[in-house]
Amino acid sequence: MELCRSPVGLCDTVIGVLGGGQLGRMLCQAASCMGLKVAVLDPERDCPASSVAYKQMIGSFRDTSTVRKFAKE
Repeated sequence: MELCRSPVGLCDTVIGVLGGGQLGRMLCQAASCMGLKVAVLDPERDCPASSVAYKQMIGSFRDTSTVRKFAKE
């Protein structure tokens, strides 16, 4: 699947997704085609969504402080 890249996002809002697996990657690709930005939180540096996400934070879903930091960003 080819990634659609919108030169300018429709808004400055960033959608946060817990998990950068294959579903997260597909979500990032679809959102990109609509000019939306998606950030992912995943414990793996090279998760499937890492190459297509607007931003990635590496960390555990079980770490409350990491999830809160991710949500604030």
